[in-house]
Amino acid sequence: PPLSGLKIAGACATGLLGSAGYAYWKSTQPPVVVIGGGVMGLATAERIRRTGQRVVLIDAGHPIRGSWGLTRGSHLRIEDPTLLKMGVFSIRKWKDLQTQYSKVGSEEETHFYHRSGALVTGPGALKVADALKKYCGDVPEAEHEVLSASEGMKRYPQLGLKEGECLLDMPEGYTMLVPNAMACLGWAGRRAGVHCVDDAVVFIDREKKVVVTERGQTCNYSHLVLTAGPWTNRMLSMAKLRCLPLFVSKEQTVELSPREGAPSHDWDNLPLFSWSEAGFKGKTKDGSCRYFYTTPKVGFASSGSVGVKIGAHREGPLLRTEDFEVPDDFAKLTSMLPNTRKEFCGQQYEMDEFAWLKTQEFAKEKLPMLKSDKPEGFMRCLYQMTPDMKMILGKHPDDEFVTLACGFSGSGFQFAPAIADFLAATLSGKELSSFHKEMEDQFTANRFLSRL
Repeated sequence: PPLSGLKIAGACATGLLGSAGYAYWKSTQPPVVVIGGGVMGLATAERIRRTGQRVVLIDAGHPIRGSWGLTRGSHLRIEDPTLLKMGVFSIRKWKDLQTQYSKVGSEEETHFYHRSGALVTGPGALKVADALKKYCGDVPEAEHEVLSASEGMKRYPQLGLKEGECLLDMPEGYTMLVPNAMACLGWAGRRAGVHCVDDAVVFIDREKKVVVTERGQTCNYSHLVLTAGPWTNRMLSMAKLRCLPLFVSKEQTVELSPREGAPSHDWDNLPLFSWSEAGFKGKTKDGSCRYFYTTPKVGFASSGSVGVKIGAHREGPLLRTEDFEVPDDFAKLTSMLPNTRKEFCGQQYEMDEFAWLKTQEFAKEKLPMLKSDKPEGFMRCLYQMTPDMKMILGKHPDDEFVTLACGFSGSGFQFAPAIADFLAATLSGKELSSFHKEMEDQFTANRFLSRL
């Protein structure tokens, strides 16, 4: 479906607050203002509102969003212990949201979290299996089995595996239908009392704690939460705060349809499937971390899905534009990124032949029953990455009333519930739980203080 369809599914499709609504917000205790109404902003706004604080969510409605597409994956094919905890929390929250949302409409309108299972092969597969055993114990969501290549292809005839390869098979893995997921988050936010504004922020006055939108609306805030994704540094510059070492890349996914006579590649027959060189976020000694990922065809004809979605994580060109600022002091840090292409370029919309050739080679070898001569379609989306491939969460080092959530390197969608819960906890004024302290320690922006 067109990107405009994805936008309509979000909470901010409810439109601008009227003047009476703004008068109400301005005449009481200033709300928490969340800038950016993608998956992270929607989830965060709803969770903060559940703590009793007033929340205004402002979204500019950019036609090119973050890393979505029609489908995303939710899984535990992860080697990092903190991310594993976040993954378990998020799976349980997503499932709870799905149960609630399924009651408000038809299946095709409300179903977004489909249990497909999850597979991973490649050199990083055993690294993930070892982490699951070490950190997850008897957590039911982490149930897994390691299969040989022949066992894997017998169970999943859609795959092509080489002798000596292993396949990590996990029953708990979910294909997420993005338009329905966004609609669910919007529904949850409205039900909680989040007020949504479709407008672009053009001015931030931190001294007066005021944001001003393009249409002239002003809103005081008690705390400012930036879930602006690739536009984070632009918002920080607007607020006269130091920028972060964030790099935006223009990634690409393609859809490939099955060959005639091939077994079904839909979400009831083919799990999420990835090939990993060094685990979920790991790197090899030379700094690379090749990682191909797929989501199966959606089972609803109305979804517009025509095949398997395939992408190469973190292989897009790096952008440096007015929207996606990279201060000169940070430009040299591109050497730390896993991307093959480390030079900067301007915005791109056409098909990326470099990424397509890599994806095509992967598909021919690992998913040989797909038509890999030509994609049915492609999508360009934006990743935001940090030099250490870890996200940034928590307060800005220069302003305790500005909270950040960015740098997800393509995996923010599946962790959104856990991140939202952490952000709400940091704004509550209460002591953080041990889990939230662990997240704070690992993902704080302070780790970059020497470079800021």
